[in-house]
Amino acid sequence: MILNTVSGRTYNDLSQYPIYPWVLSDFSSNELDFNNINIYRVFNYPIYAQSEESRENLDLKYDNFDEISGFKYHSGSHYSNAGFVCYFLIRVKPFSISNAEIQGEYFDTTDRLFWNIEYLSQLKEKYQELIPDLFNMPEMYLNINKFDFGLNSEKNNIDNVIIPSWGKHSPRLFSKILKKSIETQYVSCNINNWIDLIFGYKQKGKQAEKFYNVLRDVCIKFNPEKDCENDKEMEIKINEICEMGINPRQIFTKPHKKREKHQKIKAFFFKNIFLQYFKPQNKINQLKNIEKNDCIKEMRQYHEYPNKYISRGEGGLSSFRIAFEEDDNEENKNNNLIYFIISGKKTLIPPSYKNYIQ
Repeated sequence: MILNTVSGRTYNDLSQYPIYPWVLSDFSSNELDFNNINIYRVFNYPIYAQSEESRENLDLKYDNFDEISGFKYHSGSHYSNAGFVCYFLIRVKPFSISNAEIQGEYFDTTDRLFWNIEYLSQLKEKYQELIPDLFNMPEMYLNINKFDFGLNSEKNNIDNVIIPSWGKHSPRLFSKILKKSIETQYVSCNINNWIDLIFGYKQKGKQAEKFYNVLRDVCIKFNPEKDCENDKEMEIKINEICEMGINPRQIFTKPHKKREKHQKIKAFFFKNIFLQYFKPQNKINQLKNIEKNDCIKEMRQYHEYPNKYISRGEGGLSSFRIAFEEDDNEENKNNNLIYFIISGKKTLIPPSYKNYIQ
């Protein structure tokens, strides 16, 4: 959500609604195993370019594009626009009203409504990413307003959204599992690729072309002074953007850093002073010249880097103490540790320990 906010996405504008990723690709199994990488989408490519077949078709389309149009693109539809937002939120007012207005005062045909998540996930031509509400508002899956959507072509009555089996047909459990999936180890280590597509350096240019992420020009940029000669043209352009969607503001020009693997953290309490530590990737010597509960009153060197120190008052702290783990296990006595030192509500941040969170 922070990336959405910084890039200009907002709940107040349907054409610039916050964007969440499709995380999972398996909506047919009875149970999910988060350790199975086959249940996840491919984060390197947009949602419409997930399979080898779809990417081959996109290459063919892009290479044979009509040059007269002046702009080549992989997708003529944006991954987030007012239509897609209202598509997901059709059961929730006032989005249901907006949905009808977009379709010409009536709901769309029943086969094109949001009624079955598994059915949607299996569509070959799927362009939309997800919205935050799917993760945190289970009520959106229920037809609480009792709209009469009618029957689809298979004679199924369209009412509540059909939840996958692994969600036990419970909207609340389904939303909970979606939120859990976005924090799994695999997603944490690969979500940076999706961030590059939506908010980063793969949003345009050669990288966008390489990763099938070239969208229509109206979705990429809009300059009223250059693109419109009068108010009438501006009104037409704005309506087109509202219908097609527009890219978030680019906030990264280099590859987003890959999230580090989760590490186990231990916590100890010593006289209202909270301490937690983890084993670092590189070798760090244990703290030296500091005894248990010895208040630091002068600058001391604390590990093998000679230019790193902790001193009294540094980081806005008037004084603090260091707590040591008392471990009788001989194997653990020589473990190399990095310490997070917390006094009161202020936390010193490594590696310099000169900044703190309050």
